[in-house]
Formats: sequence, C-alpha cells, structure tokens
Amino acid sequence: MSERRRPRYWLAKHVYLHASRHGAVFLDVAQDAYLGISATQSGALALLVAEWPEHDAVSTVSEAEAQALADALHTRGLLTRDRLEGHGAAPCAFARATRQLVAWQNMTLRDVKLRYALRFIRAAVMAAVLLRVRTFEQLVTRHERRKAAALESGGRRAEAGIDAPSSARGAAERSSAQSSARRERELSALMARQLLASVAYVRPWLYGFRGHCLFDSLALIELLAGYGVFPHWVFGVQLRPFVAHTWVQQGRYVLNGTPEHVSAFEPILVV
Repeated sequence: MSERRRPRYWLAKHVYLHASRHGAVFLDVAQDAYLGISATQSGALALLVAEWPEHDAVSTVSEAEAQALADALHTRGLLTRDRLEGHGAAPCAFARATRQLVAWQNMTLRDVKLRYALRFIRAAVMAAVLLRVRTFEQLVTRHERRKAAALESGGRRAEAGIDAPSSARGAAERSSAQSSARRERELSALMARQLLASVAYVRPWLYGFRGHCLFDSLALIELLAGYGVFPHWVFGVQLRPFVAHTWVQQGRYVLNGTPEHVSAFEPILVV
C-alpha cells in the first residue's frame, strides 16, 4: 500500500468516481460523459488525489507520469487544484437495493388503473421534453432541488405540528392516530402496487425498457413527483466490461428493475 501524501488534486464538483482493482471510471455530469482509466493509472492517482480509493493493484507508473496524468485530467476539467472547488474521491456510500417493491409476477391486470396509466403517459412525455431541452447536469440539479424542497417542506410541517396530548383522552387520540397511520400505510402500499403495475403494463407500448434506462428512470421520477415522492436516482457502473445503468430506488426497494440486476453495478452517483 502506497504511503499517503498531502493531496494536490480533488475531483471537480461535477465529477464522480468509482475505482476498483480493475481500474477507475469518472462520471462528468457537466459533459454527460464517462472516462475510464486503467488499474495502473488509478493506483498512481492515489498518491495525488484526495481520498482516492486504494486497492491491491500495484502501480508501475513513475511519479512524473502520474503527475502528467493528473495534469491531463485537470485540463479536461475532471480534477481541480482548488479544495474549495472540489471534493474527495471517496467511494459512494449508499445502501444497496435488496427488494423489489412489486415483482412483475405478482402484478395483475386488476392492479392496472387507467388514471395511473394516463399519468405515466404524461410523465413520459414530460421526460422526453426534458431530455431534449435540458442538459444532463440540469436534470440532476433539478431533481436535487425538488427533493431538497420537499424535505424542507416536510420538516416545516413537522415543526408546526401540535404536541401529543396527555391523559386518557390523549392516549385514545394517539391510538386513533396510530390506526389512521396504519390505514394510510396500507392505502399507500395498495397505491404503489397499482401505480407500478400500471407503469409496467403501459411501458412496452411506449418505449420498452432495454436500452432506455435513463428515459425510464426520468419518466418514473416525474410520475412520482406528482405525488410528492422524490426517490433516489442512482447511477451505477461495472468495469469489466464497462456498462452504465441508472435506476430509481426508495430505501432498499428498487422501483424499476430487480435487486439481482442492479446489484451488478456499483453506485457512482446518487441524487
């Protein structure tokens, strides 16, 4: 393991990284582009870039060659020498999806509702427009801001709530509130089942799924935003061979895929 030195570079704010013993991949959100480097090059950058993950691969690159590589990445806008204008290259910490909210085999035509199907068609049209008129960076920023606004709004509602009453009457009211919350959860579960079933049955008539993960995820995000739900938008990569994928995830549940499929990808960016 190489001895750490004081870092000279950081990832640019719009750049994200996944590194392994097979090499490393940069995701440049501003350019909507990926760039891969070899395991040897990745090992060399561990000496220069803040929080760069170190692996077992031994780098045979000289210090001068490593510096030249870092300078080239800096010129491309992937690295910065200004700590305030960048961030460390630490791995993306995110809980993997382990469950599928509604499995395809458990969906039936009875779960498909016309109102949800029509809403998804509208969301898909909106996604198509957004992909034409917005850059990838603008789409990511848009989801970040809407999600943050929803969280802030939820926090304000909680702060404005009335303190739980005491006494026997208060206990009865709390019990009633708990029963109401349980019914709401059951209703929400039913709604989620019907919503995703409607999406699953309508999707093949609009665009299919294979090769359209970005569009599909954006359409689903637009649909859920209409209900005030802002899930995680996850971008993942695998290095050998290189494949990129994106999906929508809420907690441990993947909403447009299966845990088995998305587990093949390492998260590089979670919005």
